[in-house]
Amino acid sequence: MNDKFHPILVAEAKKRLLELISERGGHLSFAELNRLEPNSLGDLWFSLFDHPNILMWDRLSQPYAQAISELLQSSLVHAHPATELTYMLDGFVPKFPIAKSIETYREPHWFPMTLHNEPLEA
Repeated sequence: MNDKFHPILVAEAKKRLLELISERGGHLSFAELNRLEPNSLGDLWFSLFDHPNILMWDRLSQPYAQAISELLQSSLVHAHPATELTYMLDGFVPKFPIAKSIETYREPHWFPMTLHNEPLEA
């Protein structure tokens, strides 16, 4: 079985993600994504590439998880650190301890991130 999801669904998810980020002023939280795009809601965890127990989000559909991964890898979308307050205001906070730094955790930890159309300024 192919580990890639149907390319048309992924392409549609990528297009919708870019639209939402633009419509939201250049940034989008995962909570906003799930609220504004019901097709993004699923049971997949999206973690930092080299740290599987650092979760960016814990409720993505397969097409949206793959779309975000591809957009991040192509630098069309950028992940920026966020605060728990951002997610409180957006209506949902995952029930995991917050990762205080990028390190190896034995248990899953949430690292609040938002998706942006511009890289983080140094």
